[in-house]
Amino acid sequence: MPYRHHQRLSQQGQCLHQFPNGLFYTPGVKQHLTVTVADPVSTQVVWGFETSARLANNPATMAGTFTPDDQYTQIMCSQSNLQVLNVQCLPGAGTQGCPVSSAAPACSATYPLQYMEHSYTATCTRKGPVRALISSIGRRRQQTSAKIIFYIAGNAGVGGAPNANGDHIYATQFTLAAGSAGTTPTVTSVATAGGLSTIAPNTYISLFGTNLSTVSDVWDSHIVNGALPTNLDGVTVNIGSVAAYVSLRQPHADQSADAV
Repeated sequence: MPYRHHQRLSQQGQCLHQFPNGLFYTPGVKQHLTVTVADPVSTQVVWGFETSARLANNPATMAGTFTPDDQYTQIMCSQSNLQVLNVQCLPGAGTQGCPVSSAAPACSATYPLQYMEHSYTATCTRKGPVRALISSIGRRRQQTSAKIIFYIAGNAGVGGAPNANGDHIYATQFTLAAGSAGTTPTVTSVATAGGLSTIAPNTYISLFGTNLSTVSDVWDSHIVNGALPTNLDGVTVNIGSVAAYVSLRQPHADQSADAV
């Protein structure tokens, strides 16, 4: 299932990250990633993000390459000394942030480090009053089977000229491992509260199956301002077209049946 991770700041907003294959990737295969930044405060009307990917066993080494999918993102390329930068983007990203665009933007060999960020066009066009940004990070290709750490920071900024005051920053990191189709979640059985024959509103149900969870967690620390979570560390459950509240995720000790 797609993986969505969120990080909250002062219980105001969130930064969501979606991976199409969960916390797994296939070496050498491109993967499309997305970021959503949302903040309910009316003063936050400008949006952006930055993300980098490094090898877990050597954070100084870049993992794979980024490619913008649209005019709302651009690549920041850096020399090893971190002092000389170069910007690569698709046409339409905005000359204020990327003076020279290309139909196939990529960092050259003399700029071995890179990270992806929002473009000037994204900053100017994807802002309030909706107060949310869905921005493509691009397609990430990783050739080795090493674990990858993604570092992501989302920014919900105030209007007007850029300044250092009033922005809400949402920062997080998480690790992807090389995986296969065998990581697809499968539900093998459903148990209802009190042995009811059908799923009823406002009752608990339990799902059992494989690849439903890799860690244990409960919803206690995810309840914000009384709102129950529909996403628990990337695990989501839809009943029909309605998102259900997720109270627990638990991998089975012998991997025979995970529980949600």
